Amino acid sequence: MEDKMKRMRGVLLGIASAMGANFLVAEGLSESVSVVEQWVETEKRISEVETEWAFNRATMENLIDLYAREIATLEQIIEEAEADVSAAERERAELRGRDEALKEVESGVVEIIAAAETTLKQLEAVLPQPLAEELSPLFRGLPEDVSATRLSIGQRIQPVVAILTQIQKFNQVVTVVEGFR
Repeated sequence: MEDKMKRMRGVLLGIASAMGANFLVAEGLSESVSVVEQWVETEKRISEVETEWAFNRATMENLIDLYAREIATLEQIIEEAEADVSAAERERAELRGRDEALKEVESGVVEIIAAAETTLKQLEAVLPQPLAEELSPLFRGLPEDVSATRLSIGQRIQPVVAILTQIQKFNQVVTVVEGFR
């Protein structure tokens, strides 16, 4: 601002020296003063506009910097989210693969249990009478239709293992049963 005042004084002195003696003439003096006042007012307004522009420009630059940082932050968040989504998709695909493998294994186990249940039902008829009577509650736990049962693998395997365990025990021990046929 001080620089502007010095410049304005210099301009006024330049105008005064250019006008020379005419500057001091009354009529020319009032006209010159009026022109100088208008010029000073114009310079003052120009200075105000420049100051306002400088302030607005600084504000806009700050806003641009702020928005640029915000955009960079949002882009980083988007990249991280995309990476998380990609990782989740990979994990989901891996879990689907595991699920498929488990279903295949489960299918094989169900087939084996069904075969064991069918074999045990056939074996029930040829078991010795005392053993058959002891195992009859366990045989009732076997499903009637092995292909249409809704029992879980655990519920199906328990009676199979129990029957096989009892049969093995019976084979290791000599049992004497008295009775007539």
